[in-house]
Amino acid sequence: MTPFAKRYLCVALGLAAAGLGLSAGGCTAAGFVANAVVPPITKAQYVPPKTQRMLVLVENRENPGMSVAEADCITSYILDDLAAYEVCPLLDAKKLHALRDAQGEKINKLSISQIGKALGARQVLYVDIQRINVGSVQGVPQHGRMDATVRIVDVERSATVWPTTGDSAPISVETPLTQDIDGRLAAAIREALLRSAALSVSRLYHDTNRDQI
Repeated sequence: MTPFAKRYLCVALGLAAAGLGLSAGGCTAAGFVANAVVPPITKAQYVPPKTQRMLVLVENRENPGMSVAEADCITSYILDDLAAYEVCPLLDAKKLHALRDAQGEKINKLSISQIGKALGARQVLYVDIQRINVGSVQGVPQHGRMDATVRIVDVERSATVWPTTGDSAPISVETPLTQDIDGRLAAAIREALLRSAALSVSRLYHDTNRDQI
């Protein structure tokens, strides 16, 4: 089991335990944790060049000021998983934060490849968040959903190298409905959703099997 998967499982067990005291009608937090947190067994859709440094860039391109905290969380989880599987050299997220601080709103006018080049990356794993929604009304079933698009950009050529058809590949992650009596599960659902989204992205680029989960 990889370090990332171990941390993932610890969160799952913690949320499940917490949810046992917050459930009603036979539906517990363990239900959505089991479905949303346990990562799937997958085959890589694209294998990034092993020697090319990668920038992981997650944002809401249409509204850059939105979903910043969620984007940072997803970035961290993606980097964790890619590093655990030694997919390729990875750019420290702190360098992207420093560039954003230095550029301010000007960074929003830069292309994906321009940002990658400014940070010394050869390839960019780009995730454009389309929607994130987590219910927070107590006493009713809650669930979370995230829609995004994903692509790999070659910095030198300013071209998308994956997917090979179309500009990007869509991903959607959704947690099952979970009874939330007093509204305390929203944060747990959000955490499970972001981690599931991160794995849905990172596992496009490396194989996993049952022994590695």
